[in-house]
Amino acid sequence: MKQLVYICFGWLLTILVSWCVGKVLLRRLSVRLHRQEEDVMAFMLGSVCLSMLIWLICVIHLAYKPVFLAVALAAIAAGVQQRIWQASGESLPRLSWPWRLLFYTVYISFAWIYLVNAFAPEASPDGTLYHLGW
Repeated sequence: MKQLVYICFGWLLTILVSWCVGKVLLRRLSVRLHRQEEDVMAFMLGSVCLSMLIWLICVIHLAYKPVFLAVALAAIAAGVQQRIWQASGESLPRLSWPWRLLFYTVYISFAWIYLVNAFAPEASPDGTLYHLGW
């Protein structure tokens, strides 16, 4: 149960930090997007930036828990300072109910599949023999 809490904490922290980094970067670049576009693009852009930062931290041999937490806290603090939770653009027009139903059906189906697979134990030969064997 303890591992499940750590997994969920890491997942939520990664999502939050990615979103914060992306929002801060979009605001600094003065990119104007619709409200919904800004959140999605911020998460994607922030994920790329966070991935590169984690790679850099690993390359310079600083991959320790306190370093990762410091990076996360710095990103969240930058987001709080810039008030990234406040909307900065207009909202897109609302979709009709058939399109919303289609979107949520596909989205929830894939989300469920990914969630179940994320919590499943490693079963591939490559993962169990090589990566976990080390």
